[in-house]
Order: sequence, then structure tokens, then C-alpha cells
Amino acid sequence: MARNTHLRPSSLPALDHGVTTVEQIAELSTRVAGMTAEIASLRQQRQTISPFERLRGAWRSHYGTPLCRPPSTTRLDAPDFMEAAEGIHFLEYEPSGIAFHWTGPGHASRFTVFVDRSVPVMVHLSLFMAGRLSDSDTMTAAIDGVSYPFSQSGRHGTLVAGPVAPRADEGKTDILLHVPVMFSPDDGSGDSRRLGVAITSIALEPAP
Repeated sequence: MARNTHLRPSSLPALDHGVTTVEQIAELSTRVAGMTAEIASLRQQRQTISPFERLRGAWRSHYGTPLCRPPSTTRLDAPDFMEAAEGIHFLEYEPSGIAFHWTGPGHASRFTVFVDRSVPVMVHLSLFMAGRLSDSDTMTAAIDGVSYPFSQSGRHGTLVAGPVAPRADEGKTDILLHVPVMFSPDDGSGDSRRLGVAITSIALEPAP
């Protein structure tokens, strides 16, 4: 697995001696306000979706047929992880606008999605930074108790695992991501978190 050597772990910005403390506080306040608004939006989305999920379950229980099938393809971008993932750190943005989450503090992270599993699917994982992984380190995605190793795809920064075996029921799919190597930043910023890899998105798509 190739390592992104030109990128360094990112967290809240370290003190820049060329900028005043007041300006730094203003910048951090702006970021916090943006994150607060994003969390409120995600909670509102969750409140909108939950009644539909209850209706969907009641319909299937009563009539024995699905109200509608889940999508054939599903994708979670970093801002979506708040309600659908465990074992990740807070949402971060690079100055260029790229959103990502570091995995951690443990080796395992869980992502929950709804997708049509009547056909084999592939797991696509987009990385912003590969942490301390080397070419000999292999990340895996465990689904339904089966572990699938990731390998490089044709797209830069994207790993792929599968094909994942199909499943008859239409319940949720849990993806248990395992990162074999963890580290703590040593860039002098005071960031002592245990980090794995920085993820920008995860997707399940029908296998070719």
C-alpha cells in the first residue's frame, strides 16, 4: 500500500508566530461555528429519515414485501460519518476544502450503510492520508463476519475490497474497517491522538 509522504497529519492549526492570538481564536471560532451548524443539519436529516425507516420496517412486517428496495450504490462522504460511523476522530478540513476523518483511537472503525445486497458488491475507500502504512501493511474490511483485504484501485488514493458475498435480507450493512498500524503525530502541535488513516469517503457499489 503506497504511502502519501508529501502530506502530514492535520488537526486544529498549530500556533503560527506570524499571526496574532486574536486572529487564531477568530479562525478557530469560525471553524467551530461551521461544525456546529453541520452537526445541527445532520441531526435534522436523521430526524427526517428515522420515521421513514420505521414505516419501512412496519410495512415489511405486515405485508411481507419491502416498501422499496435500498439503493444499488451507496456512498458516505466525510461529513456524513457523524451519524454512520464509530471509531473515528472529529471532522477536519484542509485549507483546500477537503473534508476527512482520521480513524482511531483503536485499530477498528465501523461504518453502517443501507445498500442492495442481492448482488455482490465492492467496498471503495478514498484516503486523504495513509498515515504510517507501508506497502507491506494490509487494511481489511469485515462484512458479515468475512474479512476482505484492500488493494490499490485504478484511482489515486482509492482502495478497493471484495467482491462481498450477496445477502438475501435488506437490513443494514456494517463495515468493520481494520487499520493495522496506528501512530501519534510528532509535528510539535501537541496532538497526542492515536491515528490510523484519513478517510474522505467510503462506498459500496455492485461488483463488475
